[in-house]
This record gives sequence, C-alpha cells and structure tokens, in this order.
Amino acid sequence: MRANAAATRLVRSVLRDQQSYLYAGSDPFRRVFQTLADPDRMLPDGRRLIDLAPDAVELTRLRTHVELCCSAWADSAAVRGLGKILLLLACRGAALNWRWWLSTGWPQLVETFVRRIDDPTLWRNPWEINNRRRIGDPPDGLTGTNLRQLLLAGPDQLTATAAAYYLKAGLSALPPQDCGLPPARRRLLPAGYLGLVEEPSGDPTLITG
Repeated sequence: MRANAAATRLVRSVLRDQQSYLYAGSDPFRRVFQTLADPDRMLPDGRRLIDLAPDAVELTRLRTHVELCCSAWADSAAVRGLGKILLLLACRGAALNWRWWLSTGWPQLVETFVRRIDDPTLWRNPWEINNRRRIGDPPDGLTGTNLRQLLLAGPDQLTATAAAYYLKAGLSALPPQDCGLPPARRRLLPAGYLGLVEEPSGDPTLITG
C-alpha cells in the first residue's frame, strides 16, 4: 500500500515537472520509465527498488515491463495525441483502481473506514466487528481526525506499524456500495478506447530493453 502510493506520487511529480512542455512533442513516458524503474529508487520502508527485487532476473523483468508499457503509451500518443492518451489512462485508472489513493473513490473510502474504526458496530459482518476489537486501538495514538488527514495525504506517509494495522482493520475490504459509491464500472468506456492503453501482452523475458 505504501509503495503504491509512493509510486503514484512519483509519477505525478514527473508529469507535473514536464507540464510546461507536455504537449509540445515531448515524451513524458520515457521520463516516467527512467524514474519509476530506477534500481536506486527509494521505497517508503527505506529499501531501494534493487533491494526489494528477489534477484537480478526479476528486477530486469520489472524494468522491461515498465518500459514496454511506457513505450506503448508513447507510440499511441505520437499517433493520437498525448492529451488523449493521458485522459484514457486516467479513465482506466478510475475504472480499475477506485480504492487507491487519489482515485475517485478514495475520499469516501477513507471517511467510511474512519467511522468504522471509531465505531466497530458499523461493520456489517460479525467477524469484522470482532476483528476490530481483537486488534485493539490504532497505533501511534492516532485519532479518527489524525487518521483521516494522514490517509488523505497519502498512505506512504504512514509508519509500517500503522499501515499494517489499518490493512488488518479492513481498509482494503470495503466494497464501493458501503462507501456510498456505485459498483465499480470496469467498462467506463468502450473496449476499443481502453484497448489503446492496455498493458502490452506477451512474455517480457523475450524483450531486451
């Protein structure tokens, strides 16, 4: 969870840094690849990306996968325009990742979760109610207000202990309807549109960067 939020923050910073010439024939996706797949990229737990990888082969597979995605998006942007491809990527993220930080559903999810941390009886499932009581109160002396502010600011800013607690407490278990949201629409746009930004298929081990 913390690593995903940190990666989101990193990609947004890359796009923001290039915003002044984003639509002037530049290729921000190349910069995204170079930044996101950097073996020395620091993760929220203090490790580098190269330290997280099980071995050199897996690190190469990750780097190749990121490069394939970024190259495919850059090729689509060269034909159809960068603005359109960025918009399609945003729509794909909205459809598939509604519970991620900064997504369309994140504020409602946080609000619902904080209420249930404060009042475990709001969980519908008896197991979830007992689970909240079993794991006890939030660590680090966090109150509902503090927790709300931290989660909205970014889960990567949580300590490892706090992040583990909130996952055990059910942060990732809330369905959209419990958060006042309609069920996630996986077909936000016709397949032909999102097909332009689908992740490349095939065995990345057969591709050399």
